[in-house]
Amino acid sequence: MNHPPKKYRNLRRALLTLVFPALFLSACTSGKEKATAVEPKMTNGKVILTKEQFQSAGIKLGMIEKHILSNDIHAKGKLILMPQGSAAICATFGGTVEKILVAEGVNVKENQGLATFTSPEIIVLQQQYISGLSQEKLLTADYERQKVLGQEKINSGRKLEEAEAALRDIQARNHSLKLQLELSNIDPANVAEGKMYKGTTVTTPISGSVEHIHLKLGEFVEPNDILFRIVNKNLLGVELMVFEKDIPYVNIGQRVSFALTNLGKQEYEATVKSIGKTVEESARTIRVMAEFRNTSPVILPGMFVTAEIHTDEQNLDALPEEAIVSENNQPFLFYTTTPDGSATFEFFRLPVKTGFREEGMVQVEVLAPLPAHARIVVKGTYFIHSESLKSSE
Repeated sequence: MNHPPKKYRNLRRALLTLVFPALFLSACTSGKEKATAVEPKMTNGKVILTKEQFQSAGIKLGMIEKHILSNDIHAKGKLILMPQGSAAICATFGGTVEKILVAEGVNVKENQGLATFTSPEIIVLQQQYISGLSQEKLLTADYERQKVLGQEKINSGRKLEEAEAALRDIQARNHSLKLQLELSNIDPANVAEGKMYKGTTVTTPISGSVEHIHLKLGEFVEPNDILFRIVNKNLLGVELMVFEKDIPYVNIGQRVSFALTNLGKQEYEATVKSIGKTVEESARTIRVMAEFRNTSPVILPGMFVTAEIHTDEQNLDALPEEAIVSENNQPFLFYTTTPDGSATFEFFRLPVKTGFREEGMVQVEVLAPLPAHARIVVKGTYFIHSESLKSSE
């Protein structure tokens, strides 16, 4: 075999000695630049992300802020009409239905007329009142005369006493007739002036909607017959069944938030108004009533609710729940002191103690000093945490 001259062999060895290290360095440098651009670093417990990683992960920064949080007691129940929100309207006197002024389902206002009646009883009542006023006028004059005669010793004291007794009796009778006229929605002052009515108008004592009409035109109704039912759906009660173990924490005036089982997740608010004094034996629950001001036409009595009674409400240091992660049962947050616009961001862990949770917020207490000008990760915490786990492997 022919070998190249020795000087050529030495030249080839020199070239290989220069080329292979250069290729090796080039490959290492390229791999290092690629890792820096994509993979986060973890150095001495901190996570380093590039500006591009920060933005693509949707990381948001914020601070610990004050929020009203509470210890929530969960309960279920239903909406009911409050006693003040329902009225059964009865006839005061017997009479014949002349006009029906409303229809079922319409809204009515307090003292609005519902129906008119003709009534012989009311006609007689007005006649008695007018007659009684005339008698009262005569007896008043007789009493004044007897008082003057008594002062002049012309008559006996017995005459004066009899005149006074007769006057007081007619005054009491007239006052009774006056009240009966007012109950019939007839103005006694008009009757006293000689204006008489053949019947009366039945009115509603509350505002609401006409739920039922229990009469017909021309029908004769008896006293105390129920004529109309009016309900006010704007004032509802939230009837909740609370377990007996939770009752010590419930107080009148506490805020209640609830959602209707069949109407989505929208929340409404009520206020605790009363707490029951007996335990339901079968379920070991106690009835709690909350008052709810209803402004929606689709919310009706009888609907089922799921609710939270907010007990021990306080203005506490809090963060969004997604700002807190946990590892080995130890919750912590991430913070950074890196200014906006930097090429890379450094994140550090800080252990915390958590407390009340409500509406996506959680009470926090930091267990180590938070550096000045530090900003807390309030969104994207799980991304940073997962990257820190990968970097530590």
